[in-house]
Amino acid sequence: PFEARKIVRGWELLIEKFFKINLINPIYDVHGTQTLEIDNGLRTRYENVDFKKLVERELFEIQKEDTKGSFVIQPGNFFSIGAYHEMVYTYNLGKKVYTLIMNGHHEHPWVNYHSNKVFTKWYELNSFIFDNFSLREGFEKSQVLKELLNLELINREIENAD
Repeated sequence: PFEARKIVRGWELLIEKFFKINLINPIYDVHGTQTLEIDNGLRTRYENVDFKKLVERELFEIQKEDTKGSFVIQPGNFFSIGAYHEMVYTYNLGKKVYTLIMNGHHEHPWVNYHSNKVFTKWYELNSFIFDNFSLREGFEKSQVLKELLNLELINREIENAD
């Protein structure tokens, strides 16, 4: 999961660079210091975690008026219980949920019920973003398309990640 989340973070930053969209990643944007400690092996995933505070901070971010929805990304064999809870919570607030699920559960009734759109490949999600979000000024369509095509390599990397 750690390799997968680093790859997802790289994708996220690239999407924010090219498109007029601000993505909040709870792992990095909400729990930054804690995440860096885990990523650097200074503590384990669940060590010294205030679970109530962790969940409430994530729910607070979802509830914000300027939060329009969620991208739920479940790459490769990665499985995040928190991501599915965030999906349901976001959807129940009437906000949009776009789910990339590559672990074989893309047809699960709960995933489909709580998602406005489900993708199984990075290029499908990237194409959707390209078609539905505005490019930032200074970027050419061809430049962004090239970068998005390169992101398909992420799909293969994640399939082989832990």
